[in-house]
Amino acid sequence: MIHAGGDFVAQGAFISAGKDVYLSAAKHIELGSRALVFRKLESIFLSGNYIPPSRSLESGSRITAKNNISLISGGDINGKAVQIQANGNTLLSAGRNITFPSLAYSAINQVNDNNKDDRHIIAQIRGNKKLTIAANGTLTTAGAKLTSGGDVTLSSGGNMCFESVQDHTYRESGREFTGSVTQQGTELTSGGVLTVISNGSLLFQATQLAAKGAMDIAAQG
Repeated sequence: MIHAGGDFVAQGAFISAGKDVYLSAAKHIELGSRALVFRKLESIFLSGNYIPPSRSLESGSRITAKNNISLISGGDINGKAVQIQANGNTLLSAGRNITFPSLAYSAINQVNDNNKDDRHIIAQIRGNKKLTIAANGTLTTAGAKLTSGGDVTLSSGGNMCFESVQDHTYRESGREFTGSVTQQGTELTSGGVLTVISNGSLLFQATQLAAKGAMDIAAQG
């Protein structure tokens, strides 16, 4: 159990429990990435936002538990490229906004300006038995994966936006060049009932929705 009387801030942290993880903050929960660590090294050895692909999954904060995970915030919850996995239930509840931004990086050293491979590390939130995400304000994702083997329930008091990110590749060889753009949308996957309720507007941008049970989607805005 971790409780912060103000903000809880972690950059590239790894939290693991054999039973439950309970993390609460009176103000905001900020689960950031280790991008700043890489950039300090890049200023010496490399240029650009280069992250070796083999280390890309280590960049975001990770929280795992063999039972349940609960994140409770009186303010915002911001999980940039965060990885959350519970064998039981996963609950995220915020008094204000919940956002899951992606982390942009290059899989190719930017010194090689003839080729580009720009990608994103996305947030992945899973509760094997149940996933519940509730924001009194807005809920925003960027190419995130929100999944459960059981029910998935997402709710917001404000707007709800499931946005996508774009990965770009460019290859140049002699007089030939190839390029591609891949759109990576948010994925909502439920092994039971999928419930999405927004008291504001609701935006799906290249979003994939899948449920073995019923789908209940509603917006007031």
